[in-house]
Order: sequence, then C-alpha cells, then structure tokens
Amino acid sequence: MSPWLIGFSAFVLYPMLASLYYSFTHYDLLSTPRWIGLANYQFMFTKDQYFWLSLRNTAWIIVVGVPLQIIFAVITATLLTWPRKGIKVYRTLYFLPSMAPAVAASLAFV
Repeated sequence: MSPWLIGFSAFVLYPMLASLYYSFTHYDLLSTPRWIGLANYQFMFTKDQYFWLSLRNTAWIIVVGVPLQIIFAVITATLLTWPRKGIKVYRTLYFLPSMAPAVAASLAFV
C-alpha cells in the first residue's frame, strides 16, 4: 500500500493543499507568495465578471454534457455487443483510431 500512498500524496494530496494555500496568497510566479487572506475570494464573488459565467457553463456541462456522454457510451456499447451482420467491420472502424498511435509508435522503433 505504500506505493499507492506515495503516489496519492505526491500527485493528489500535495497539489490540493498547495492550491488551497495559494488561493489565499498573491502569487505571480516571479516573486514569493504574499498572504492576502480572503481577498481573492472577495474579488471572485463581487468583482469578477467571469465567475458567474464560468459557474453557469460548468453547471451546463454537468447537467447536459455528462448525461449525453453516458447515453452515447451506452448506445455505442450496445451496438458493439449486438450479434449482427457486419459487426466485425464496425468494431474495427470504431477501435482503429485508438490503435493507430500504438502502431505508428511501434513502426517508428522498428
């Protein structure tokens, strides 16, 4: 379990905690972070004209985009499992784009 804990700490936990810390600072990558407290959040909720638009767009993606992706995935999976004439051609055409990079990389190393 220790490799998982190391990976989780390095790639999930530390970035989450660092982003939380940096959200309370003024940080421009050229100077050291300067603590400003809740000023970033105050600006975001009161003066940032794009915050509510981005929140609306995110909600739209969640409410409309995710269900459409799930419906499309279920329909595609159903079509791939039906025993019909020509299903092997459909499967080949469907999976070909995912195989092309692997084949191209293999040929590049030959």
